Amino acid sequence: MDEKLSSLHCFKFSDDWFKSSKSIRRSFLDKLKKTVSKAAFKDGFVSRLYSSFRYDADLLVWNIADSFEDLLSFKGALYDIKPFLLTETHSFFAVYTHPNKEYLKHDKKFKYMIAYPLKKDVSWYLLPESEKQRITKQHVDMALKDENNTDIRSYTMYSFGIDDLEFLLFYETDSILNWMKTAMDLRKAEARKWVTKEEPVFAGYNLML
Repeated sequence: MDEKLSSLHCFKFSDDWFKSSKSIRRSFLDKLKKTVSKAAFKDGFVSRLYSSFRYDADLLVWNIADSFEDLLSFKGALYDIKPFLLTETHSFFAVYTHPNKEYLKHDKKFKYMIAYPLKKDVSWYLLPESEKQRITKQHVDMALKDENNTDIRSYTMYSFGIDDLEFLLFYETDSILNWMKTAMDLRKAEARKWVTKEEPVFAGYNLML
């Protein structure tokens, strides 16, 4: 099947992390990177590790896989390292219905990742299909033509009925500034009228570079 499944796991360092020696911390991070790197080169599996500023998410792990079981297996591998050093604070699950195969290759690694869930007002779904298509097209065209959108990859995933919100959005970029300016410009899009929630927002630096 063309569809992929995706998960985002957000971890906060536990009190034990700060009580641990530098050597234990270094060993843990090395093992974590090796686990992610090993998984990333399996057929049909993408795994990326990020460091974050958020108070409740020191580490972010983003996965794309062929099956639910693969995602669960990888999560188990994460907890096998040293689970007492981490506390999972957020997790998200979505379906990537039209995966861009070029995006899933390992030939391009971006410095930063931005991710957040999104929900729309129920009135959006009651609009005529032609109207939704027009509004969506305007939004997409604005994004593609934005002068700051020079090297931003976007992933739109769907969580209807399988997670708390409706969409899970990911963006990869080498410039946080360009991403912020693009996001600000897109606030002018008509589609914004129906957005009711798009938080929490996670911004991470790629630890696999």
